[in-house]
Order: sequence, then structure tokens, then C-alpha cells
Amino acid sequence: MSTKELSPEQLLQKNPTNPAALFFDASAPNSARIFDYLLGGMANFEVDRAAAEKLIHLWPALPKVIRLRRAFIQEAGQILYDQGFRQFLDLASGLPTADHLHAILPNDTRILYSDINPVAISYGESYLAHLEHVAYIFGNAARVEQILAHPATAKLFISGEKVAIGINAITIFLPQPIIQEMAQKLAAWAPPGSTIFVAFQSRVTPTITPNYLQVINLFANAGMPIWLYTTQEITDMLAPWQISSIEPLVRFLGLPDDFIKQEELALLDMELNAAFLTLP
Repeated sequence: MSTKELSPEQLLQKNPTNPAALFFDASAPNSARIFDYLLGGMANFEVDRAAAEKLIHLWPALPKVIRLRRAFIQEAGQILYDQGFRQFLDLASGLPTADHLHAILPNDTRILYSDINPVAISYGESYLAHLEHVAYIFGNAARVEQILAHPATAKLFISGEKVAIGINAITIFLPQPIIQEMAQKLAAWAPPGSTIFVAFQSRVTPTITPNYLQVINLFANAGMPIWLYTTQEITDMLAPWQISSIEPLVRFLGLPDDFIKQEELALLDMELNAAFLTLP
């Protein structure tokens, strides 16, 4: 069985004495390292850069969108910290490099990162090992109850204290029933006053055009299958979490409305929003 055919759990068990070695396996591109390259990071290899450039060729605005999403995480994290949040659960975290939550929030913040990508997990375990209040675990947002029941969750988080939950990049990769189930399970677990923070891509119109399907298929063939819902569909999926604020992502970040030009988004009939949803 090749490395590419192993499940995340099998990959993590492949070399338990040196899990960080997974990060250095450059035999195939890895989505975590691809996103790092798109963010302008250095935790990637030539095989990842080549794959990223193919995606950029399909959609030139991709690096800008990815960097805006990371900027949202930084800004949202600081806003929520100022509102008294000290517990952060981040789903589908990617590589926890120097611009992620642990790097921009004070040391009294308790942060649990999670992902299914074995490269991201192995990197995160090694990179964050020296931080007492930060952990990185294998966790599938599609089975979020396993994350909530993980020993690291009980160890890091204080029961009954509100939690800030990042679900960035999830709504574009999971089917509607799974997102609904995830939101409901998070609501059953989290104390009242907890907040979801999310920067999300959504389809402007509910009509699925041939051009949209063509681009979606191109991304799927390039190893990055995505699907876009309308903003209304996304907010409906996340019930019972209630919208406390929603606005265009560039406006949330204080950027000009044309920072991303309409023609850059038109290829996917897409808009970018930033939202906070609170649990009553």
C-alpha cells in the first residue's frame, strides 16, 4: 500500500516515534502544504508549489481568498478574546504556522486545533509541543462528536465556560446534512454564549450554471473538490446558532470593497462573507 492510499489514522501510526517525518514526505503534494504556499508560507515543497500553481491557473484569485480567510481568523480571534473568550476550538485547522491563533492571542488562551490531514497533525504536534495551553489532534469535523469527546478537549477546556469555534474552510468541503449535524452537535456541547466564527465562500444565485459546474469539476480533478451553497443555505445549516453579525469579508477587514474585484469572483458566481453566530 502506498503512502497516498493510507488512511489518516494509518499514516499517523506509520512512524509513531517520529510523526513529524510525515511532514517531510514530499513524494506527493499535500493539501496542508499547498495551503501554506498559497498563504505565502515556507512550510512546503516543490511538489506542493507545482500543485498550487495549477489551482491558481484555474482561479487566479485563490491566493488572495486564502490569505483573506487567514486574516479573518486573526482579527476574529482578537475580537473574541477582547469579548472574554479564552477557549478556542478550531476545526480543519491546516498547518498551525506563525500567523495562526496561538501566535496572535495571549498566552492565557486555550486553543485546540484539529484536522484530518496527517501532515498538518504531525507538524502541529511537533511545532506546538512546547505550548502548555495549545494542542493539535486528529479530528474530523464530519464526526465532530469524536473531537468533543477527545481527552485533549477535556484537558484543555473548562466545563461550562463559553467557547469560540472556528469552522473556516468547512462549509465549502462538507455536504449539507453533515454541516447541519455538526452544528447541532456543537450546540448540544457548547455552553450558552459560545460563538462560531467563520469566513465563508457562498454562491450568489441558487441557479447552478454550466460554467459553475465546469469550474467545480476542474477543481475536483486537481485534487480540491469543493461545493458552494448560498449564504441563506449556509446560515440555515448552522441552526440553532443565530447570526449576530454578517458582512462582506473585505469590509470586515477594513479593506476597500474592490480589494477583490467582481470579475475575480464571477468565475464561481461567488461572494465572500464574515460571520459570527452565537448560541442563545
